[in-house]
Amino acid sequence: MAETPLDLTLDAALLTAQLVDFPSESGTEKPLADASRRPCARCRT
Repeated sequence: MAETPLDLTLDAALLTAQLVDFPSESGTEKPLADASRRPCARCRT
């Protein structure tokens, strides 16, 4: 699966839609976890 970064500049409704649209069948959660971890890692200071 191609990497799909989460856009944290979206408003809450659009960000929620982006999360809900992410494929996350049991056992394939890694792309979603990676996509959510990357922007959060940039927020750490």
